[in-house]
Amino acid sequence: MRNGSVRSLLETGNRQKAGEKNEISVSRLHMFRKQNFWVSKLRGILLSICLFTLTCAFSFPEARAAELFFDGFESGDFIAGGWEKIGCSIDDVHVNSGSFAARFDRGDAIMKALSTENQTGIIVSYYRLTQQMLRDDRWFSEWYDGSDWHLMEEYRGGEDEPYTLKTFLLDPQADDNPNFRIRFRQGRTSFPARVYLDDVVVSSSCTKGCDSVYFSDGFEDAETFEDLFPPDGSRWWNFTRDDGNMVDLDRRIVHTGDQSLKCEAQPGGTKADIIVGGGGGASFGRFPFGRGSEFFCEIWFYIVGRTDTENVFFLDIEDPDTCTGPLACPMEGSGRICKSPGRRLYLSGSGRGSPGDYISSDLGKWCEGENFFQDPDTAIPILKDRWVRIRVYMLVHDDPEIGRMKVWQDDDLVLDHIGQILPRGDSILQRFEIGATANGNEKDPVTIYVDDVTIIGRAPVEPLD
Repeated sequence: MRNGSVRSLLETGNRQKAGEKNEISVSRLHMFRKQNFWVSKLRGILLSICLFTLTCAFSFPEARAAELFFDGFESGDFIAGGWEKIGCSIDDVHVNSGSFAARFDRGDAIMKALSTENQTGIIVSYYRLTQQMLRDDRWFSEWYDGSDWHLMEEYRGGEDEPYTLKTFLLDPQADDNPNFRIRFRQGRTSFPARVYLDDVVVSSSCTKGCDSVYFSDGFEDAETFEDLFPPDGSRWWNFTRDDGNMVDLDRRIVHTGDQSLKCEAQPGGTKADIIVGGGGGASFGRFPFGRGSEFFCEIWFYIVGRTDTENVFFLDIEDPDTCTGPLACPMEGSGRICKSPGRRLYLSGSGRGSPGDYISSDLGKWCEGENFFQDPDTAIPILKDRWVRIRVYMLVHDDPEIGRMKVWQDDDLVLDHIGQILPRGDSILQRFEIGATANGNEKDPVTIYVDDVTIIGRAPVEPLD
């Protein structure tokens, strides 16, 4: 590429679609840590993406993930990594690991072109450090789909940050794309504002053919609540708002960006939530989590305190079709139990007889299946009046000896149970309700804010029957 076109790609930001950030702040282990340049090269082929804590509490099977690119700048230049650049230099003092990192001063930029052909679920992660960035200073990370630049991060100055891991699950336009690029650039910042970049990784969640599926939304790019529900079902599908309840966008309490979702539900089992999957249009069939598949989600919740939250449900992962067949629920009896059954998260006393401050799970609206509770001796109450990151992993199965559920509250593993996840072997978990999915408390209303929703999954490589 000639210098003129390189400069255009590195400098031009006017084609970027503002607000298209799908940041997931999942702490992923960089499993090949830089010992030296050649060790990094050899170990690169063994990279497996860890989707949870730095102790690698869980990772999807290695064969289903692929590292497409890594550069820790250990060559001491930008040539070995195939970067094209304007300005930018190598620094040997401010490093995250190894001996070198990239340094950005005013107007500096680097860009890397690489193909994502035959890969889906593209993930970009890196570490960055900021120094002396004033409030109006900016630093950007972006990706290119062949036509437009898309924003991953716009760092705004005002408070310096140490090396911080940033991880982004990109939109489907990044999948199977021979023209894919990533770019890091410093805006027209003040002197001596600087940003340092290290340990850049581009990975795929899945090679083509293993049926990775995902959804990500931070409630941005919506002027009204109705904008979340396009006619083709490509975003959120529907919502539930019982009389006296409220579901709407909120700009006051947000985790990232400018907006979150606010859900208020009155006591007595009422609902105020938002739904994705299980509907018409593009939403239908988006999440085919059947027997033997793997499921992961990360959602940020802010639960307002000062009220009793016993039996407040906030995440339902359901199959609306299970109850339509003649074998809906063999022990059902009157027919009132079976109604979109699936695994749910709710707050309970965790066997302590205390207020409902402990994350628990049930196989809801079904006649069988055990509840999952925290160990009373080590139970951790959910914190209120602040943002809490909830992460869920499930090995989806109807066999109580095979199915598994793990739930993290921030960085603490609070549930880890072997048990029944699917109501029946032919059930498909395909609909997700998020928010105040049911306020089962009999006396107090509940207010829950939701932000930065991410859903990832894999179908089984081979049938398990």
